[in-house]
Amino acid sequence: MAHTHVGHALTAWPDTPGQKGLLDVARMEATVAAEHATYAVEGARNIASVKLHAGHVLHAVDPKLLPDGPGAGYGLTRALQGSAEHLGYAREVPDASVNLRAGLPAVIADLDALRRESQVMAVLARDARLSADETHVVTYAQDLARRSNLVVAGIDQAQRRLEALLTAEQPPYRPIARRYLFGVIRLPSGDWAFDPDLHKKQPGSHRSY
Repeated sequence: MAHTHVGHALTAWPDTPGQKGLLDVARMEATVAAEHATYAVEGARNIASVKLHAGHVLHAVDPKLLPDGPGAGYGLTRALQGSAEHLGYAREVPDASVNLRAGLPAVIADLDALRRESQVMAVLARDARLSADETHVVTYAQDLARRSNLVVAGIDQAQRRLEALLTAEQPPYRPIARRYLFGVIRLPSGDWAFDPDLHKKQPGSHRSY
């Protein structure tokens, strides 16, 4: 079960765009945010352009705050939170290896720090869009560009650390088929179980996650 939870971060999760892994989606959204933060800085002589691209950053970080934009529609903050949560589940289940129990907390801490940074980015992007002071708008855009590039690099680093942990797994970690990744439920007891017909059922006493 531990490797299944890892698979939700790395391989696939049912509510993401294209059912990609949560960490992949975080990387996608962070890349969009970084690109548009850069565009905002490059267009500093045109404040309307700066504000437009700041809005695109906001959308990539949290589409609930701005529904329209060039991101995937899932949100960087949400994808980072989901990645950290699922790796936390991987560490907690009874079949988690000593390797995962020892190594995952550092990866989870990295992802939590990146999630908090993404929330700062959302505030900066919002303020850039709303400010009437052109100097402040440009300053916010510059800070966004710096922070968003650091988040992209941080996600890459977290993924490398996770992959290094998995390389040391015994038995070896292998990507898990989507059928199994998408059939996991959490029982009222807190235990995890696999239900192959989960997608056919109506919500009941078992809680999918």
